[in-house]
Amino acid sequence: MLHRRSPNTPNQELTLSHYTTNAQFQTQPSRASISQSQSQTSAPPMLRLCYATSDQPSLSLDACTPNNANVVFLSTAVVKIADSHGNTYLARALLDCCSERNLMSERLAQKLVLRRQNDPLSLKGVGSSQAVSKQSTLTKILSRWTDYSIDLKFHILPEFKPIAPSDCVQTKTWTHPIPSSLFLADPRFFEPNQIDLIIGAEVHYRLLLNGFIDLGPNLPILKETGFGWIVSSKCSTSSRPSSLTMVCSNPDLEKQVARFWELESCHSESVLSVEEKQCEEYFAKTTIRDSTGRFVVRLPKKEAVLEKLGESRAIAERRFHYIERRLQSKPTLGESYAAFIREYVDLGHMSVVDPCNDALTAQAKPYYMPHHCIERPESTTTKLRVVFDASCATDTGISLNDALAVGPVVQDDLFSLILRFRLEPFVLVADIEKMYRQVLVHPDDRHLQRILYRESPTEPLQTYELRTVTYGTASAPFLATRCLKQLALEEEHRFPEAAKVLAIDFYMDDLLCGVATAREGIELSRQLIELLGSAGFKLCKWASNSSTIIQNIPAELRENRSEFELDSSSAPIKTLGLLWQLADDVFLFKVPIWDVRVPITKRLVVSHAEKSDCKPSKMLGASHKQDCHLRASKHVCQIHFLFVTLLL
Repeated sequence: MLHRRSPNTPNQELTLSHYTTNAQFQTQPSRASISQSQSQTSAPPMLRLCYATSDQPSLSLDACTPNNANVVFLSTAVVKIADSHGNTYLARALLDCCSERNLMSERLAQKLVLRRQNDPLSLKGVGSSQAVSKQSTLTKILSRWTDYSIDLKFHILPEFKPIAPSDCVQTKTWTHPIPSSLFLADPRFFEPNQIDLIIGAEVHYRLLLNGFIDLGPNLPILKETGFGWIVSSKCSTSSRPSSLTMVCSNPDLEKQVARFWELESCHSESVLSVEEKQCEEYFAKTTIRDSTGRFVVRLPKKEAVLEKLGESRAIAERRFHYIERRLQSKPTLGESYAAFIREYVDLGHMSVVDPCNDALTAQAKPYYMPHHCIERPESTTTKLRVVFDASCATDTGISLNDALAVGPVVQDDLFSLILRFRLEPFVLVADIEKMYRQVLVHPDDRHLQRILYRESPTEPLQTYELRTVTYGTASAPFLATRCLKQLALEEEHRFPEAAKVLAIDFYMDDLLCGVATAREGIELSRQLIELLGSAGFKLCKWASNSSTIIQNIPAELRENRSEFELDSSSAPIKTLGLLWQLADDVFLFKVPIWDVRVPITKRLVVSHAEKSDCKPSKMLGASHKQDCHLRASKHVCQIHFLFVTLLL
């Protein structure tokens, strides 16, 4: 039932007699709500929904709970769950007879390093709420008190944050306490805690046994199960008035639509946030250059979050054993992996940690990053890349990336670069070799970049520290690109033209620039090679539409490809497949391939359009000045027209 006030009412309030949601509530007392509950102590809980206004931009729901509140205990149990090696860990499960599937949090799945399989599943809840699970896993659930165990299939959800119960309950005041002889399935059932698992109707009723205890009026009931006695049902409490506030939003879709229309408007200069300003100030204060000219940076840390960083070696070791077994089953892949790590060590980008000299203070907690490999057969240099997972949560639920500031974007967007790139008749493209790994991390921060590795299972597991900016950490793009900006500022007096190009014509580690004459291109390439070389950066993979320019670049620094992907996957913002073909000097566009078995919805179209910084219509519109420099197929233009048509 929904009662609407008059449209003339200033706050446009809605009073709901019933409300159900799977969103997470945050306790946030409201002065108006508290006064209302004090004057109506016997009234049922009231919910107030306020619309967005110019002064109050967020949609919020305030729930005022009177003094005599009721708390409903959900059927929770602490169970033992087996990991991929048969070891068991404790996890909190919700026994839900209304769930058709068994669900598991991504956090728990990572901790257990369970074997996964692709198993797409769309989940629907109350009020048409939806969630998508892409993977599932099989594992064993065991009781803590009996010999009961069962193998179950769980679908893994990335966003999984249910908490039960909604408030802490004082059980000492109950007139009929729980018998101390009972083995409770969840000994801390009365405290709000996170749920790791949902065990659904598949086995719910098979878990129930004969035991049943009713503690009395306004008290919960106890039911015997294979996991122990569960506490459920309603319980009356006498607690202080409380107010619950929920903000309802769909940030992903809102951001995508906003970004889509921003691309159609004039670009405005961004304003740095407080955190981004702090990153800039911290970089300027702590960054130095060593005797060879290389930059040495400090990781921009969120100290309050870093203090909560927990133990990470155990999960890193489990993840390594998993990748080790995979590499043993594929000898060729294993040799490539070992060669990558050996190169890391030989170049001085990584060093072994001596256990005898590992003198870390109690405050300096080391962080161990799991790692795995990505095969890149299309690459002309690195066919295999080892990726370090700095987002892996420790035993406290905090990862290194949670404790690092991302920093601002200091380079122009790709679309602006490409427009300037083709305004001149002669163009240059190049790539900084291993850009991240040319920037050193200060020794005081290297304990946060540790990994475990050995080439053979017969060798002892060794600890390594990564000595350079590491791909996979949240601050890596900012630190590397900010060093390029700093280099341009410091060396502008020696290389004026190259410094200008370095400041505005680089997208991550890729150079995209144009010059008016071949002579300018030859001089610019020479300055850029010397400028970047002074800080340890090697500019290679040179290509141009002018053979005169290329002939004046050392042969070992030239590129042999005929097509260049201008939106490499290493960039933080992936665009819609823009290619530059060297031989014909034209741009090519990759058309997205959609799965015809899945309905093509407006949400899907917006998602693809949001990723496009280089829309065909914009590129064609900008190229009237030099139409010989850009060609695109009619089919691609029709695809972009379809984007706009579906949105409207």
